[in-house]
Amino acid sequence: MPASAEVFAEAWRAEAREAGTTLRRETLHLATGLLLPVWDKLPDDHVQVIRIAADDGRSLLGREIPVSSLAELAGKLGLDILLDMPPDEFAATVLRTGKPLPFSGVEALIVKRSLVNGSQRLELAGFTPVRLPWYKAQGCFTDIIRYQTRLFLPVDRAAEVLARLTPQSAPHGPEGSAADANGDGGTDGTRLHRSEPRAQAANPG
Repeated sequence: MPASAEVFAEAWRAEAREAGTTLRRETLHLATGLLLPVWDKLPDDHVQVIRIAADDGRSLLGREIPVSSLAELAGKLGLDILLDMPPDEFAATVLRTGKPLPFSGVEALIVKRSLVNGSQRLELAGFTPVRLPWYKAQGCFTDIIRYQTRLFLPVDRAAEVLARLTPQSAPHGPEGSAADANGDGGTDGTRLHRSEPRAQAANPG
């Protein structure tokens, strides 16, 4: 049954009032500064220039960089970065975009989306075979495909398992020492931190 104009108007006003008191948070990554010399290195599948007015009065103008393109861009610019993303966001990004992302656990890995037997999986590439028992103990599983052992994360528990693969969770010893992640236990890579979340009122409708 169609709603009357009065009922619709009241429902709209109620939604507007709720939106006015609800904050939506999103994280943006911007490339700012002198961009023309590196413009050809920026992702060409997402070209958007935006301006952000910060609460402290600063105004930032730059190219938005999708989180799935950060590692690739860093490689083109000769930077060594560690993506600072929560495990659930990390796994969701790989599944959604299909772009492989580097993961710094007890060793340098690549998490990528792979199609196996008609279903999308999250695969860990670059692992050391001697660590396979440890990876399995953390919740990973293996599959032999074309005579090659491949390592996967369970998609439904990917965030939980990824959290266990961090150097802080790894035991000390040959199967998974935190020192092996960088070769000497240091933190040589430049860590790329996400920008502070921007809060804004949600737009009804």
